[in-house]
Amino acid sequence: HMNSLTISHKIKFLPSISNSLQNTGFTYYLMHDSADKALKYVRQAMKINRDISNYTKMADNYLLSGKIHLVKNDPLTAINHLELSLQLAQQYDNPQVIMDASGMLSDLYARRKDFKKAYVNKLINNEINDSLISGENLKRITQLEMQRNFDKEQNETQLRHLQESLAFETRLKKNRLFRNY
Repeated sequence: HMNSLTISHKIKFLPSISNSLQNTGFTYYLMHDSADKALKYVRQAMKINRDISNYTKMADNYLLSGKIHLVKNDPLTAINHLELSLQLAQQYDNPQVIMDASGMLSDLYARRKDFKKAYVNKLINNEINDSLISGENLKRITQLEMQRNFDKEQNETQLRHLQESLAFETRLKKNRLFRNY
């Protein structure tokens, strides 16, 4: 990620710089013992995304920041960032972030005994999850239909070739019989 970040800085392409910073922050987040480093990179990415008005990516930034704050055992800041992430994701139609943020918020609110907010977020999570699953199922059904149509055409083509070959061989045999007599 650091090579990508260096190259992005050289060409001064802000969306790429932001993406590299986010990826670096995510890598540090995965290491669990580098939460402060992770936050440093995510904050830089967030600033760039704010400056270039890339609110879809800001939803990703806030989501990761919320996760990092959970690792740092700071649930109030985590909730705040996850709420911001959810709002941006809903406003700018980012279903994966909606699903992740609402699922995490539902769990966090349930742990804090705020069952109304936990329930609301669970409903949001279930709705988007069902929507994503329906979309994946529709995509799979479409792929299967296309494969079936392709296989059917292939089989019909092979059948025509076999019929033509059989007809040719039959004519050939008839011609040989006539020649031999």
